[in-house]
Amino acid sequence: MTSAGEIQVGPRLRAARRERGLTISEVAEQVELCLFDDARNETRVTMTEVDAFVWHCFLPSVQPGQRYGYRVHGTYDPPKGLRCNPSKLLLDPSR
Repeated sequence: MTSAGEIQVGPRLRAARRERGLTISEVAEQVELCLFDDARNETRVTMTEVDAFVWHCFLPSVQPGQRYGYRVHGTYDPPKGLRCNPSKLLLDPSR
């Protein structure tokens, strides 16, 4: 949590473990964390853990500076505000 009480999303490193992939979605049916190497090859990791709409996963081999994005599967119905589209790579705007 931040000092303002907001939940921080996005990858973060912790002293004893590395945790990647924290994103919030109430409508997602599946979320993939997409990791990119220096050659821009994409590796997708299906996030299987979700608590209170927060999708997360644990990847012990991920290091600081890892390039990443998310692909969100679910309903695509823009008039209802639903825009899940796994063909689109979502980037973390705070990075």
